[in-house]
Amino acid sequence: APSLIRSLLLQLARIYEREDEAIPHDFQSLTALFKLALLTWPSATRPLVLLLDGVDQLDDAERGRELGWLPLTSLPPAVRVVVSSRSSSSGDTPTDAPEGATCLACLTAALGVAPGASSGMVEVEAVSEPEVLLT
Repeated sequence: APSLIRSLLLQLARIYEREDEAIPHDFQSLTALFKLALLTWPSATRPLVLLLDGVDQLDDAERGRELGWLPLTSLPPAVRVVVSSRSSSSGDTPTDAPEGATCLACLTAALGVAPGASSGMVEVEAVSEPEVLLT
């Protein structure tokens, strides 16, 4: 997760003309700056839609798959975050996560979603191999 956050910050700094922003190397400072960037850099005239695909496949350095580094609540109106993760049956459990925890479970917990509740989360069936070949 640290390398992803650093890459995102570098891209956001370029987009929002903040190339002079010092991008830290330690995880806590990276996380703090990333949250600050999402909360303050975008605006109504320069909104942000952030798409993060396959967060369950992140390197779990610094417990990255638990998604504590990703602000998902209290985002400003100019920011939308779309996150994809395999379901809990896909073996995405971080090795040092609490028993039964998965990336998807951490995501739903961060959003305060009760199991089975409708909340802006959409479950998509896996695409079979023949369907993949057709596209």
